[in-house]
Amino acid sequence: MHMPTKHIWTPHIILGNPYKEGVVITLEGSTVSLYENGDATWSPADSFQMACDADVSYFPFDSQTCQMMVLPWQYDANEIRILIQSYTVDTTYYSENPQWDYVSSTLYNGSSVNALYISMTFKRKPTFFMINVIFPIILLGILNIFVFALPADSGSVLVLV
Repeated sequence: MHMPTKHIWTPHIILGNPYKEGVVITLEGSTVSLYENGDATWSPADSFQMACDADVSYFPFDSQTCQMMVLPWQYDANEIRILIQSYTVDTTYYSENPQWDYVSSTLYNGSSVNALYISMTFKRKPTFFMINVIFPIILLGILNIFVFALPADSGSVLVLV
């Protein structure tokens, strides 16, 4: 049986690492699936902004793994359980990004905290940076060497400097 969330109690779920403070996941348009044994499944879907530490040591050939933490707000572990139905993120509606490729994702429950962790890995597409940053710098560095091949009394040397 499916029921709109406005007719049934749904827990307050928050992002543990939001981009902005106080992100509570409450979606009015979502539904709750109710089962004969008393279980209820709520699968909210939305897009969220989260904070993610970036390691740009290998820029522009880097890949980033971001972790999103979803946890119940103001509930103990014995009052509410967050269970995983699928161990991968559904990418059916994923839209391609011009700078990043989606690589993988994993979902797992926290060991010490009643939370759901979603880990996503993205790989940067280096083409834009190679064409617009790296190649021009290398080309200018090579052209600078040819300045020494010009005669010293030539006026062109002054123009290049």
